Amino acid sequence: MKTFNVKTFFLTVITSLFLFSSCKKNNEEILVAQPTIEGTWAGKYGAGNNVPDNYFSFIINKDGTLKVKTDASKEPNGTGTWKMDGGTFTAIYQYTGLAIKYNVAAKTDIAKGTMDGSYGIGEVSADDGTYFMTRQ
Repeated sequence: MKTFNVKTFFLTVITSLFLFSSCKKNNEEILVAQPTIEGTWAGKYGAGNNVPDNYFSFIINKDGTLKVKTDASKEPNGTGTWKMDGGTFTAIYQYTGLAIKYNVAAKTDIAKGTMDGSYGIGEVSADDGTYFMTRQ
C-alpha cells in the first residue's frame, strides 16, 4: 500500500499551478472604431473657376444612398446614391422636382473629416465646378 507523500503532493500542486497560469490564453481583441464616410458633411461649392461660396451638404447613409441640402436651415432637397473606391468618393444625385442629375467626385480623408472634389451636370463628367466639405 502506498503512503501519502506530502512533498510529492505539494510539488504536484505547485507544478500544476505554474502550468495553468503560464498557459493563460489572451483572446482579448482590441476593437478600434474605424472612421467611415457615413454621416453629415457640409461645405461649399463654386461654379466653374469661382471660389466655392454656396452652401452644400450631404447626409451620407450606410446603405449607399444620400440626401442633398443646399440650404443649412431647410430639409434636404435632393437624393442620390454614392460609392467609395479607396479614398475617392463618387455620387450621382437629383434635386426634388428636377429631371437633371448631377455627379461629384472627391478625394477624401475620412480620418481628418475632409472631402475636396468637383461636380458636374449629368452622370459622368464632374467638371462644372469644385466643392469642399467637412464632417459635421
